[in-house]
Amino acid sequence: MIQIVTVVNKRHVYDSNIKNNIYMSGYNLITFDNSKDNISISKRYNDFILNSLNKNSWIIFCHQDFAFMEDPGPIINNLNKNCIYGVIGIVLLKNWLIKIIKKILPIDNRLLYGQIIQGGEKKLFKHGKYLSKPKQVDTVDCCCIIVHGSLIKEHNLLFDEQLGFHLYSEDFSLSANLNHGVLTKAVQIKCKHLSKGDYNPAFENAKKYLRDKYPNLEFATTTFNFS
Repeated sequence: MIQIVTVVNKRHVYDSNIKNNIYMSGYNLITFDNSKDNISISKRYNDFILNSLNKNSWIIFCHQDFAFMEDPGPIINNLNKNCIYGVIGIVLLKNWLIKIIKKILPIDNRLLYGQIIQGGEKKLFKHGKYLSKPKQVDTVDCCCIIVHGSLIKEHNLLFDEQLGFHLYSEDFSLSANLNHGVLTKAVQIKCKHLSKGDYNPAFENAKKYLRDKYPNLEFATTTFNFS
């Protein structure tokens, strides 16, 4: 069983990408209408976890502008239930040579795993490294988070509601790893995300909160390097 959970404030976007998508419409679609009450995504996801989660189901938390371009079921149902997954994730390179080079040059020492189609409707591009098998990463992008209900139940996993609309997925992975030893992996599934992110003041506040929450941890997100 697969449950697809989405917070929706633009119904036409959701209908186009998920509800009318032949690769997604056959699964259990769960929506939270955010068109009137702008409740944070992390609170909406926690509402689902606390009140509607099926512990025997795979859960896909995804954005309304995210769409699978192939049936995710056969891939997801063969995954190890003890990990968190995403369609695109990031690894921070932290060896001694990289640290020396970074003192001299402003390099980006991140590697992006999992290839997706990214961007707006008029300008799409391939993003990330194609994977032949799941790859362990630091964190996965919040456009699509895949986790089994039994893992959520076993460790009482929840999203940090201080991270309302940004970086909640990254914290979900970091917290699960630090507190319960749960690994996060990127898995290759053909898909698209019709957005390139929104670097607004709210994002900057979320970035500071995440940095303050893990002051001694080096890690990467798909949007920023925390080293």
